[in-house]
Amino acid sequence: MSPQGLSLDDPLVGRELHPRLAVAYEGALTRPECEALAAQLLARPTSATEPYSPATGRRSPAPSFSPSSTVAALPEHRALVRAAVELRRPALEAFFDRPLELGEDVRFLRYGVGAFIKPHVDFADGPGVPPEISERSVVVTLALTGNDESAALRHGGGTLELYIRLPDATATPTLAGTLVAFDARVIHAVTQVTDGTRLAAVGWLRRRSRA
Repeated sequence: MSPQGLSLDDPLVGRELHPRLAVAYEGALTRPECEALAAQLLARPTSATEPYSPATGRRSPAPSFSPSSTVAALPEHRALVRAAVELRRPALEAFFDRPLELGEDVRFLRYGVGAFIKPHVDFADGPGVPPEISERSVVVTLALTGNDESAALRHGGGTLELYIRLPDATATPTLAGTLVAFDARVIHAVTQVTDGTRLAAVGWLRRRSRA
């Protein structure tokens, strides 16, 4: 993924985590941007995260699956993340070999101590599945906090793991500002947060018509 002559520190150059399935971009947001956005989000109200269940066809709180919270973010918060994703969309299209566009809205998740997400996929299809779920092609998640020692807003644990080759898990980078993109059919999870608060934005790219 690193064209000759470009630095690996270039925030527009991705680091391949698995061919055609997962890639990471460090520095998608700067450290000051992450710290400012995280501070604002920590002051916003939250509600229990409501994942979609293919079994029931509904969204509802599922604390045994993920006791995380969804932050009531403002439009300017979403715009910042959308801009970071859009800047890398041509590179993502090349990596995943498909035309893409950012679909449903960006969401912000907050994980306190003890919070996690069990292994799952973000895609489902079949009768009754809403288009916002069945059209998901690529998941994008942007870490706003990290577990590196230099982070002003840090957390322990809370690592995004990808299960590309079961039963082994691939740990993704945990630096604030890192954008990780992976195929929506990849099983993934977030390990339990052991201290601090983990904040992350998540969105979904769908296939874009070439016309």
